Amino acid sequence: MVVWLNDAIRAVVRSAVPIAAFAARRRIAAEIARYRRQQDALRTRYAVDDHTPIADYAHTQQHLEAYAAQRNDVVLAETSGSTGAPKRLPYTPDRLRRFRQASRDAGLRAFTHFGISRPELFVFSGLAKDRSFSSLVLHNGKTSPRYFTGLVEPARYLRHPAMAAALQEHGITAARVFLLSLACPGLLYSTNPSTLAVFLGEVRAQWADATALVRGFLDGRHPALGTVVRRVGRRGWRRRFNALANAKAPLPFHAWAPDVRGFCCWDGGYVGPFIAQIRAHLPAHRYIHIPMYAMSTETVETLPVAHTDGLAFLPISPDVLYEFLPASDPDTSDRLIRPDQVAIGQEVCMVVTDPYGLRRYQTEDVFECVGHLGGIPDLRFRRRRGLTWSFTGEKLTGIQLSRGYADLREMHPTLAGVALSCVPTQPATGLPGYVLLVANAAVPGTLAVDFDTTLSALNGEYRTKRGDGRLAAPRVCGRPYASIAATLGGAHWESQFKLAPLTRRLFESLADDLG
Repeated sequence: MVVWLNDAIRAVVRSAVPIAAFAARRRIAAEIARYRRQQDALRTRYAVDDHTPIADYAHTQQHLEAYAAQRNDVVLAETSGSTGAPKRLPYTPDRLRRFRQASRDAGLRAFTHFGISRPELFVFSGLAKDRSFSSLVLHNGKTSPRYFTGLVEPARYLRHPAMAAALQEHGITAARVFLLSLACPGLLYSTNPSTLAVFLGEVRAQWADATALVRGFLDGRHPALGTVVRRVGRRGWRRRFNALANAKAPLPFHAWAPDVRGFCCWDGGYVGPFIAQIRAHLPAHRYIHIPMYAMSTETVETLPVAHTDGLAFLPISPDVLYEFLPASDPDTSDRLIRPDQVAIGQEVCMVVTDPYGLRRYQTEDVFECVGHLGGIPDLRFRRRRGLTWSFTGEKLTGIQLSRGYADLREMHPTLAGVALSCVPTQPATGLPGYVLLVANAAVPGTLAVDFDTTLSALNGEYRTKRGDGRLAAPRVCGRPYASIAATLGGAHWESQFKLAPLTRRLFESLADDLG
């Protein structure tokens, strides 16, 4: 099968990357230069003044519904996660187009900053179209991608009709191995690093199953995939396939996908354990990690900008008015500060106003300012502010739990790189309490006792309530990460789910699905 044309077109694309990246840098430089003036103009445009109150989602929902009702071209994107009912945010075709343009520019700036010349991305996402924002952006409803699009994003062929029978027989991991080795892209992209970590772990742990589709194709059992090979294959694909088919033990990643130079994903907040899991397969001396900008379903929170000292992440999305609230302050408008007033080292909550129904919306996302660029704060996401739970006044918080998990990992090195989350439990009989979810690990025998001791040291009210018998001793529940994520994030958790340190749903509502 001749694939020389694929490589020739990829070479032309690579030659255009520096020009496109230069244009992207010019556009963001213009945004930085006019930032203060634009923010002042947006304050006037949106009629935001000192008396405009800060609003949570409950108060914002009516504005979003009113905006959506005025349009006939709105698609509602839903958040996913571990808390209550999903939020629903309106997206018009123009808003999606602008987001995609901002994402392309962000990628060009980040990739060229790290010396990545090849723009081909292998995107790890759910196959089925769901209501999440990630699915809305990545899925266009077509099962067969356009030829050029498939060269740049080969993972789109996972939805190609020729792949259907192979997926049903061998599963998603084997199909991804097939396409990765076939197309040999330059970068792996996973919005949430957990998706990539789970994939790499499954390839190593289930090597025979992960390479079964490659063997089946070489044996002539999947002739329909010849179409995919012709449309997306890269020279040397047969040599790589033979290596996969003949290996009795797991090969290192670079042996069967040698052109991959790095991976791009979130790195802030709660996802650190998954970066550690990825690094076990993609070591730092060989693979670059490109951190992803901060994005919520509600709005773009930060965008990457390259400078002499690295990448800065600036709150600079067009048409968004950014204000900040010191993380420990109450939600009152007289406490708000402008972007240029955020001090280095300060932790702040982001408050946004935009033309799509958000008006002084409290995102509950806490960022730390690590510097300034052009008078704009360079922000790193740290945590969600609103993660709390209380049965009897203990007010357990996500911050306390994150600190507790760090202590548990020191006590039990086997928990390094393991995702943890705490779930409240209120059985029909007996005392309420908490369950510690442990993903993809053997549970140490003393973990429940150690968790109880750690929480007691971090939260005096918890210690008191445990001492006087108002809270039950914590329990531990070990399950595969994919099972936990699918239960909390829904059937298509790969789209954008994040496992937070505290899950604000009762364990009793999850137990059947967790198994």
